Amino acid sequence: WHACEAMEEPAREWFKARKKEYLEGNNIDLICDCRRFRGNDEHAGLSNTNHPHDCHGYTLKKYIEFLAKESKQ
Repeated sequence: WHACEAMEEPAREWFKARKKEYLEGNNIDLICDCRRFRGNDEHAGLSNTNHPHDCHGYTLKKYIEFLAKESKQ
């Protein structure tokens, strides 16, 4: 999406709004249901998940941070 400028406008506007919030000092707190408690499942009495450490929410957060850094250059 980013490299070839193929992102659809609604997604582009969503990222633009999140970037603005981030640059204003707001925290990015995105939640993805691909894993439950970031590896703390056993402490909560749940079986351990086998999902990756960097889930979708983390990836989107990093992209928002990338956009913010790019806009400061």
